[in-house]
Amino acid sequence: MKSIRFLLFLIVGCLPIVCHSQEQYEEGTRKITKHKRQKRNRNYEPDKVQSFSNPSSRKKERYRIDLLGSFYIDELSKTDKARIPERAQSSIDFYEGLQLAADSLNQAGFVIDVFVHDVTDPQKTPQFLISTHVLEESDLIIGLLQTEEMDVLADYAKSKHIHFISALSPSDGGIEENTFFTVLQPTLKSHCESIRQYVATQHNDRRIIVYNRSKTPIDGKAFEYLTKGNEELFQKLSCNKLPTIERMSKAFDSTYPNVIVMPILDAAYADSLLNQLTDSFPRYKFVVYGMPSWKYVKWVKKSNAHPNVTVNITTPFYYDTQLPAVKAVNNVCVKTYGIKASEMVYRGYDCTMLYAQWLRKYGTGFYHHVLSDKTAILTDYDIRPRWDDEQYPRYYENMSIWLQHYEKGKVETQFLPVDRGY
Repeated sequence: MKSIRFLLFLIVGCLPIVCHSQEQYEEGTRKITKHKRQKRNRNYEPDKVQSFSNPSSRKKERYRIDLLGSFYIDELSKTDKARIPERAQSSIDFYEGLQLAADSLNQAGFVIDVFVHDVTDPQKTPQFLISTHVLEESDLIIGLLQTEEMDVLADYAKSKHIHFISALSPSDGGIEENTFFTVLQPTLKSHCESIRQYVATQHNDRRIIVYNRSKTPIDGKAFEYLTKGNEELFQKLSCNKLPTIERMSKAFDSTYPNVIVMPILDAAYADSLLNQLTDSFPRYKFVVYGMPSWKYVKWVKKSNAHPNVTVNITTPFYYDTQLPAVKAVNNVCVKTYGIKASEMVYRGYDCTMLYAQWLRKYGTGFYHHVLSDKTAILTDYDIRPRWDDEQYPRYYENMSIWLQHYEKGKVETQFLPVDRGY
């Protein structure tokens, strides 16, 4: 029923609040074309970033939001309509959350027109939409796009003064000097910065061991983000191959918990490293900090997987299912779609409600107010400019990071209040 309703909407455009239907952490591993820097005003003051971001703001009676994602409608329409292609699931769930938010806003008298574009259709790619002027009337663009698809859309958004929110990829795509571009899912750099500051504060009386898998580009980049400028905090342990028991014995201590940071994004390889701790050092205690890519693997949540290891994982979004607002969204999702809300449904709802409220309060130039308006719907956002080495804003990024502690099958979650020096 869920997929049939979704397919009908995208093909026919039958849902009432939609006027028209026009149908991840691998930073540094792809070739990305860097934007050429323009000549800068050396008297530019970083604290005036809000004024730089938006030369003007318009308030309107209704706003247009364009959602670009990989929905694979052609594939869905040709196969069993009760089954959704797995690779389309994230985009579809996000759309459904957006739809729930749009319904709520419409009922409250705040009208938004949502245009959905399936970028897997050759006539709905970002390049095609731009060349045919489809996006010119947009007030907000939300992209569920891969890194290689973001560049041209970010350039276009900047030229038209339209805010483009990258809601799925944690990569910045190499985009620079574009304060109309926002990375809503924190980058790998932000995760590593958060871990570094947290372990330095919480374990300042301990040796902190950091694994280094330098021959894998993305892991090497994570290691760099974690340690650069703070090398004295860490004792390096190479793990291009599984470390030998002899080398680990020299690094570990049997008398107190060993603190280890593993900037390893391959969850299967990380599991092999954790198995070494459990199998070879069963009487030792370990406190391990891992990567956000570990979040969805089953072994993290198993009570007997690594009994002598406490695993800590950073996550960009946390939805407390006991909160009334989160419960309400889940209840509406069950009523509307017949299933419980997934994380992507919550993210679609939350993103839409957040930006719709900013549009309502401030108009299209809402980023004048982002640093001071800490509106929270279902979870907290901390959207700030990401600066380059010359203290020039590259883009905006949500830097809200949560830490989840897994120990013996139980999980606790806490917010990480990180000082990034802005």
